[in-house]
Amino acid sequence: MPTLDDLHETYEELAQSHVDGVAGVRLLGDGNGKTVIVSCMTHGNEPCGLAFIRYLLLHPDVAARIRGTLIVSINNLEGARRFFAAATPEERKKARVLDANMNRLPTDAPKSASTAYELQRFAQLYPIFQRAEAGLDLHSFPADGPPMIIDVKGDASAIERVSDPLPVTVWVKGITQHQEGHPIGWFYGGAGSDVPVFEVECGVHLDPAAFDTAVRSGLAYLVGLGMLDLPHATELRMQDVFHVQKSIHFPNLSYELLRLYDNFDVIAEGEIIATGDDGDIVADREYRALFGRRTVRFTQQEEIAFEITWLTDPPVHRQKKQIVFDALDV
Repeated sequence: MPTLDDLHETYEELAQSHVDGVAGVRLLGDGNGKTVIVSCMTHGNEPCGLAFIRYLLLHPDVAARIRGTLIVSINNLEGARRFFAAATPEERKKARVLDANMNRLPTDAPKSASTAYELQRFAQLYPIFQRAEAGLDLHSFPADGPPMIIDVKGDASAIERVSDPLPVTVWVKGITQHQEGHPIGWFYGGAGSDVPVFEVECGVHLDPAAFDTAVRSGLAYLVGLGMLDLPHATELRMQDVFHVQKSIHFPNLSYELLRLYDNFDVIAEGEIIATGDDGDIVADREYRALFGRRTVRFTQQEEIAFEITWLTDPPVHRQKKQIVFDALDV
């Protein structure tokens, strides 16, 4: 299993790669077939996706068998640099977003004249992103919870087809309809196109298990797309599917959560989620919490500009066939 120092080495190597003059991007494959993207570090403090790229770099025999074109990208390149240069956990956390969240981009981001670092970086990457016929963005999260698939765009059957091979048994649907701005994957294949794009939240940020999930997810993605042959088995697994119904925002800084929510905590009908000067925020029915903030109260207006938590329906269950690699030198 790679260490954080190993992933730092991979960052340094990929940062020296260029595609069309853009650093932090590399093309792999024989160029004969579809073009897909697997990206990482959209948030600068989420290095797990580098483990997948490292696997391909350390196994050139595997990379050489990729049919078509695989674009690998460190999306927030400066955030990644600051993360690996950080001396404290707080400095690492600050590397997540420098000026603008790359998973909350405005619709007109390709034409933006903003001086924000992430928007300038996005403008460099966008012409490369437009080539993609499918996409996977690898993420991680701060709190305990299982790995999960987050759909970004494309119809449900297309997402199902390209994501089922992955070793992930939670699927979150509809989050992009209830968030501010667009995730960066919404621009893969061109803004608003219908190419299938999804994220995998691989696990807790620096947990080696998240690195392992990233490697196995990336490889299973390529095998499922028919772009790579690797020895594998398949197995039937049950998957929990959560449909996002709404997001919670704080009207002002007087509001505070009554408790911290871990992923998929039950929120009972009638439960008071938060209190503040303009009245309580109350659950109108039973929900499950998702990606709740790790702070009960905020002191800066910009901290409440985005969602405090999302609320999903209780899960429904479906069966899927996923790829299992018996022996991987991760």
